[in-house]
Amino acid sequence: MSPAPRNPMTGIDLAGDLSLTPRPASAAHSDNSTPTRPQSVVHAIFGPTGEPLTHESFSVAISDAMERVKAEMQEEIRQLKLSLRIQQAEFQEVKEDNEVLRRQLLQTSNTTTVGTVPGTQSSSSLKIAKPSEFTGEKGSIDVDTFHLQCDLYFSQYPSATDKQKNSFILSFCKGTAAKWAETSIKENLANPYFTTLALKGQMVAMWGEANKEEKAARELDALKQSTSTVAEYTSAFRQKCAHCANFSDYDLRRRYRMGLQQRVRDQLAHVSPKNKDTLDKLVTQALEIGQNLEELDAEKKYSSNRWTPRAAAPYAPKTVSQGGDMMDVDKSKSSGGPRPQGQQGGQGFKCYRCGQMGHMARNCTNAEVPGSGPRKPTTIKAAEVEAPAYKPMTKEDIKAMFEEFSKGRKDF
Repeated sequence: MSPAPRNPMTGIDLAGDLSLTPRPASAAHSDNSTPTRPQSVVHAIFGPTGEPLTHESFSVAISDAMERVKAEMQEEIRQLKLSLRIQQAEFQEVKEDNEVLRRQLLQTSNTTTVGTVPGTQSSSSLKIAKPSEFTGEKGSIDVDTFHLQCDLYFSQYPSATDKQKNSFILSFCKGTAAKWAETSIKENLANPYFTTLALKGQMVAMWGEANKEEKAARELDALKQSTSTVAEYTSAFRQKCAHCANFSDYDLRRRYRMGLQQRVRDQLAHVSPKNKDTLDKLVTQALEIGQNLEELDAEKKYSSNRWTPRAAAPYAPKTVSQGGDMMDVDKSKSSGGPRPQGQQGGQGFKCYRCGQMGHMARNCTNAEVPGSGPRKPTTIKAAEVEAPAYKPMTKEDIKAMFEEFSKGRKDF
C-alpha cells in the first residue's frame, strides 16, 4: 500500500485528517503513515486516479461538503421548531381542559359538601369587582387605571390563559375603543402567541400619555393640601409621584412638605432631622401630626357647640298695658306688689320711707328721708306726646267722668 498522500505545501494528511489539522514538521514527510479514512472519502478528496487535487479544487470540495451539512442541519432545526409548536399547542389545550375539569370539580364539591357551618363562605365565593368600561375618551377612566383594575380581577384566576385575559379586556372596550377592539379581535385573537402584555402595549401606545413624567411633575408642583386632610393629600401625592422615576428622594420630600398646610409644617419643624430624612419617614410624621390636629379641631368644635343651662329668670307678671291678666296684677298687689328696687334675690327689702334695708315702709318707725321712695317709670317720651292745653273742669265734666267710671265698673 502506498503511503497516504500529503499536501506538499502544508504537510497535511489529506486522507487521514479531514479536519485539516496541521501535523508536526517532523511527521510531515514521514513515509510510515497510513490512511485512516475509508477509500470513498479518499476518492472524494483525490481524483478517481488517486492523483491529489489542486488547492483550488480542494477548497471547492470542502465548501460543497460544508454547505450540504449546513442545509441538513437547518432542515433538522426547522423540523424541531415545528414539532415544538405542535407540542405547545397540544399542551395548551390539555391545560385548558384541566382548568375546566378543575372548576367543575370545585362546583361539585361545593354543592355536595355536608356539615357546612351556616353563614360561612368558601374562599371561591369572595369575588372582586369587575373593572370599569374603557372608552378611551377624555374624562373617562385612563388606560393605566383600567389595566390595574384588570390585573386585580385576574389575580383571583391564576390559571387563566393569555387568550382568556385578552378576550376579557377587549370585551370591556366600549365607545370609541370598541372599534379598535373589533380590529384587534380579527387580527390577534386567533393567534395563540399573542400575549396579554402585547395587547396592553398596543392600548398604551393608542391611549397612553406621551410625556407622563412631565405631566406628573407639573401636577406635583401644583398639588396643595388646602382644606383636605393629610391622609387625602398623601394619597394624591403618592399616586402622582409614582410616574416621577427620575426624581430624587430629596426632590420628593421638598415638594411634599411645601404642599402641606402651614400649621403642619410648623409642627414638622420640631421633629428631629433623623426622623424625617426619607420620604417615608416624613410621610409618617406628617400623618401623625395631621391626626393630632384633627383631634384638636374636633375638641374645639365640640366645646364651642356644647349647651350650658342658664339660671331661670325670676317671675314677674306682665302689667295690663303689656297684655297681662288683670287677676295676675291683683295677685301681685295682694302679695306685696313687685319686688322693690334693691332686693337681691329675696334676701331683703329697701324701705321707701327711710331708705334702709331689711324692712318695708309700712313697718318703718324711722323718720322719713326725702328721695327714698321708688323711682317713677317713664315709658313715654315727652317729645312724642303733645301736652293738652289746660282747661278747668266744670260740673258737667265731673258728672260725665263719674258716669263713665260707673259704666266701666258694671262692664268689668
